[in-house]
Amino acid sequence: MIENNFFKKNPEEELINKFGLRNAPLEYTENDAINYSSQINESADLKENPDNLIHRTFKMLPEHLENKQVIDIGCGEGRWGRLMAERGAMVTGIDSSKKMIEIAEERSKKFDDKIELLRTDIGNLADSDKKFDFALSCYTFNNISNLNDIFQILNKILKNSGELVIATKLLDFSNMENKILKKYYLPIKSKKHTIYTYGNEFKDYEESSKNNDFELTESYLQEVKDGFANNELNEQNIKIFDAVLKYKKLKTK
Repeated sequence: MIENNFFKKNPEEELINKFGLRNAPLEYTENDAINYSSQINESADLKENPDNLIHRTFKMLPEHLENKQVIDIGCGEGRWGRLMAERGAMVTGIDSSKKMIEIAEERSKKFDDKIELLRTDIGNLADSDKKFDFALSCYTFNNISNLNDIFQILNKILKNSGELVIATKLLDFSNMENKILKKYYLPIKSKKHTIYTYGNEFKDYEESSKNNDFELTESYLQEVKDGFANNELNEQNIKIFDAVLKYKKLKTK
């Protein structure tokens, strides 16, 4: 007798539904951008920010940015760009959200001569002649599934000895059996909203950075008590880390 599989459920689909997983990162709608930006005081001092990840990122920024070419990847409403412009940097801020760029332009008028804001993806800059001394990405690498591709692009747009700071959430799946969860975006509950983080681990960053001539020069990794938005996911023994990783691009021909 031929077995009829038509009505059998896909086990992967069951996992997606059970744990609230996503195949792709969340895309910011216009309302999302407005709501997100409304939670951020545009004049707030970043060094006093209660978000530990942001506080640690601030401490890793270069002190001297006078006349340096800087790129802010996933710039959002532009707070990091304004901070770096205050330190004398020439900033290019990029974001895929049209509304985010509009908000950033409105909030960054004071720095029109130092900040250029573009609605684009970093991949579109790979063939650009413009090279940067420093790159920053805060909470954007949560949305990246293929780290190697991004590090490859960063290798192209950063000057030799250029620096890169990435602030993100990292996961650790070593104490769980169901490795398939590593393929998805997992919902982490923060104080104000839920963020989706791809299942990248520290070893994934190690491999991708080394493959593309980046050296890790400083790092901050701290396991956090932030829970997943799904209680059953909290029982899977997945560890969550705040991570700020600072790299230097090695000299290439």
